[in-house]
Amino acid sequence: MIIDRLSIKEIIKSISVYNRRYLIIAGCIIDDNIILVNGRFDIIKIDKSWFPANKLTKPNFNSFEIIDHGNTLKFGDYEAASDVIICEYEILNKK
Repeated sequence: MIIDRLSIKEIIKSISVYNRRYLIIAGCIIDDNIILVNGRFDIIKIDKSWFPANKLTKPNFNSFEIIDHGNTLKFGDYEAASDVIICEYEILNKK
């Protein structure tokens, strides 16, 4: 299991801003799943397959970081914008 979170100072800031639902404050990787927590404390469970390799790089899931105050997930040299991840997740999981 690989775990990362923002610093306490960044978490406090992230949960108090208007776009907190699009900021990731914590996350972990368990097997093929990535579990994320946003600034509204919603749990988001996605599969590693959401992060395909591209021509420049591929995700290194052993090097997981939350960067840019929760705006970006980083897997080695591979980066993904948290707002895009959350929007796609919400579209796929609409009830």
